Amino acid sequence: MKNNFPSRAEVERLRNELVGKRIKFLSHGHPDPRPLEPGAEGLVEMVDDAGTLHVKWDNGRGLGLVYGVDLFEVIP
Repeated sequence: MKNNFPSRAEVERLRNELVGKRIKFLSHGHPDPRPLEPGAEGLVEMVDDAGTLHVKWDNGRGLGLVYGVDLFEVIP
């Protein structure tokens, strides 16, 4: 990552690998005033040009994940 943003190639890889996949949230890599609870699950709807994963969380939250900062796992 250059300047804390993934390269175009890395963003494309993320899009190809994660859009349409279900993920499980593990933890925030930064303080969050309204944290998502660990274990929350959702569907990756898109990855923007900055590498933020936009997720439709099952609990209704609308919180994006920052790739390389927030921790998550793909649900097999």
